[in-house]
Amino acid sequence: MFFPLAGTVVSVVLNGSLVYGYNPARLRDGHVVAPIVPFVSGVTTRLEYREREMLVFRGSHVARVAIVRNAPGDLQNAYVPLAPVMEELGILVRFDNRRKVLELVAPALGRELATPVPFDPHAPQAVPTQIFTPEPVPTPRPTVSGAPRPRRTPLTITAPP
Repeated sequence: MFFPLAGTVVSVVLNGSLVYGYNPARLRDGHVVAPIVPFVSGVTTRLEYREREMLVFRGSHVARVAIVRNAPGDLQNAYVPLAPVMEELGILVRFDNRRKVLELVAPALGRELATPVPFDPHAPQAVPTQIFTPEPVPTPRPTVSGAPRPRRTPLTITAPP
């Protein structure tokens, strides 16, 4: 983990969509480095911290990233080499040096976003449950006794002199 001061800005494309971040990915010493948030955290299923390392989980893959954690906002400024972390997570990495574009192709993680199955009328159906709704209790009507009273107190209005 380090904080680059200079370097060529690199565009990161994940499954055909550009990844936007407050701090951009950069090319430094022949390696693409990017902040953990959103470039690494955007493809993970879970992040865990253990002393001076962060464990990044994606499905059954785990990547270890050395990190110094001082404040909650540090992950937007903490740069890590992107290609080794993504390859450990099972993501295909391609870099186009001419266009300065890092392409990431992440396979699907199972059936999280599967289309729903159509309705099968022959499948066993659940028995409808009875919902208890109590009968409303009638409100007692007011009884009229004596002279009627006004609903509001009258205000005295005086004209200016």
